[in-house]
Amino acid sequence: MENNSQFSRLPKKQLLLIVEKLLDEGFSSENPYDGDFDKYYERLTSIGKYFNIRAVHEDVEFISKFIQINDRMLPDIFENGTTSVYYNNLVIPSLKTYELRYSVWGSCSYDDYMSQKIDSYDIDWVMDSAHQMMNDGNWDLYDGNNLRDTEYDNYDTSEFSFDKVVLYEDKNVIDESFSNRTLIEHTRKSILSLDRKNLLRLKSMINSRLKSL
Repeated sequence: MENNSQFSRLPKKQLLLIVEKLLDEGFSSENPYDGDFDKYYERLTSIGKYFNIRAVHEDVEFISKFIQINDRMLPDIFENGTTSVYYNNLVIPSLKTYELRYSVWGSCSYDDYMSQKIDSYDIDWVMDSAHQMMNDGNWDLYDGNNLRDTEYDNYDTSEFSFDKVVLYEDKNVIDESFSNRTLIEHTRKSILSLDRKNLLRLKSMINSRLKSL
């Protein structure tokens, strides 16, 4: 994934040297946000300069995850280096995109512009009639129709909660293999309807394309 940590692109030997030094300085091998995240970030930023890397917050996560998933192998690798039986088994974490779903609640002021059809014998009596119907419980303000969108203002957020995290799936990404299969199937059906002249023309186009590849 192209957005993976820049530290993931370093040779294993350099990455291991960085990780060993960070562990000696108390870098987190668990959730970095449960510890002194600012300290971890500052230390990684300092080290990154030696490798022409401008560290970002996700890099702190990368190092912590790298330590976490390789935890059992690292002591042997630190001791034996490239001769360790685990050296080639190191796992490089991959960055994934997640969707955080959350709720926000509070208060605000709003303006609604509405209308309601009311039968009356006199235009001057319509508002009085509406008040009477409201008092009798025969009509509610929100029974009317919106003349335009509600206007909101003066938001006052009281609280929020993070509710759920799910792996994000981009529905706009096209499955290339599926797309190719679909194209081939449509082409096959189209070929069956072509006469000899157009088949030869199609053959010429395909040969021309093949030569350019």
